[in-house]
Amino acid sequence: MQGMKPETAELYNEIMPAITELAKLLNPNSQENIATDIASFEEELKELIDEDEEGFVDSVENEDLGFIMADLVVRSNMGNSFWIDWKDSESAIGFLKNALDIADIDIQLDFGVDNPQNSLRPDQIFVRANQQLQALSYYLLGLDSGNDAYHEILIPADIFEPFMSIMEQFNVMVDLNDEEVDYSEYE
Repeated sequence: MQGMKPETAELYNEIMPAITELAKLLNPNSQENIATDIASFEEELKELIDEDEEGFVDSVENEDLGFIMADLVVRSNMGNSFWIDWKDSESAIGFLKNALDIADIDIQLDFGVDNPQNSLRPDQIFVRANQQLQALSYYLLGLDSGNDAYHEILIPADIFEPFMSIMEQFNVMVDLNDEEVDYSEYE
């Protein structure tokens, strides 16, 4: 915060309390993970501001804060989150399995095809997984960062509403992974 322009410090002071709330929400049983998530996010935010403070403020003024927040939440590894390249189905399955292990969710996901890493796009993998995870009281949500990567986070259903409230506070567009998109008309 030292050396920041007043408008940047104001934005920083608006963001960090919500991030603290988000970290507590995502880590209800671990003070250590709460502290780690907050510190990691704060480090990423400060680095972003240090790199281009005016660009950061301009982005916020241009209503891009949602993209920035989505990227920082996942880049700082808050909660049970991950990101993959837009066309990397193999990594989508690998990171998804890792997220399930972290959450201690014992499920054999059925993607409806024999070889999902070669037959499905990542967005299809996430939708099909989310449909099955909801039956176990979990959500796999996509956070739109405005780039061509998928930013996903796995959360328990009981924190869905407060999680969405924090995301709405910063205009983060959340993909509920509830419907497969048909891109055939673009091929």
